[in-house]
Amino acid sequence: MPWRNISGEAVAIGGPRSFLFRLTLPLGVLLPLLITLVVAAVSESLNTRDGLLGETAVSTTNSVCWLLWIGVTVFAVSAAYRQAESEAGPVAETRRYASPRLLTSMFARWVVLGGLAAVLLGIATMLTMLALPVFFPGVHSEVDAFTPEGVRFLWALPVYAFSAVGVGLGIGALIPSAPAAVAVMTVWSLLVENAVILLPRGDVLTRFMPFLNGVYGSGQDLALDPAWGRGGALVYLCLIALALVLAGWLRTRAARQR
Repeated sequence: MPWRNISGEAVAIGGPRSFLFRLTLPLGVLLPLLITLVVAAVSESLNTRDGLLGETAVSTTNSVCWLLWIGVTVFAVSAAYRQAESEAGPVAETRRYASPRLLTSMFARWVVLGGLAAVLLGIATMLTMLALPVFFPGVHSEVDAFTPEGVRFLWALPVYAFSAVGVGLGIGALIPSAPAAVAVMTVWSLLVENAVILLPRGDVLTRFMPFLNGVYGSGQDLALDPAWGRGGALVYLCLIALALVLAGWLRTRAARQR
């Protein structure tokens, strides 16, 4: 049954007309890669020998920031949309009969979307760290995919992406409106978590923000220092993702039984 759900989910999101190919891949992979290259090109052009407009050298720990912020967010938002959309409209009734085990179908969706996010962003991370020092050596000569920092990105960023998709699925199940789920995920990831620092005791609250923990755990140079360290930050995010998926399952199951 799980493999049947996984293959069914893969078929459902596949095809050139699906949201995955029309939105998720261009915005989640190509856009952050393009931004990275444009920023690198501009930095390289400003890097002059006399130092008047010299740019600070970019380290490995800051080389894939756009993949971390935009790429992962896009996949998480796509997961929220996919989950909320699956329980809305007349097609939802068909899905309920075709896949009556809700929790199994949700985990299958997590495996497919999360696995895809992990693989594609992992490949994009490798390509980015290999390309930057070759094409933009003036500013990015210190970027190296085979240092401890680079290797951490190669495995930890995919883990972060997979967990973030779980967060998106949980939100999509808790908020059964696709536009609302997309809005909540986008605003939370890109705005709320970065604005929490402005609140009273914001420095303490920031340590518990799931996406910031994911970015920190991936290896990004970030002003965040939770007591559980980088490895613990990824575990923390995974636990939040699992809790949200289970909470979304309980809410959706209750709604189906009404």
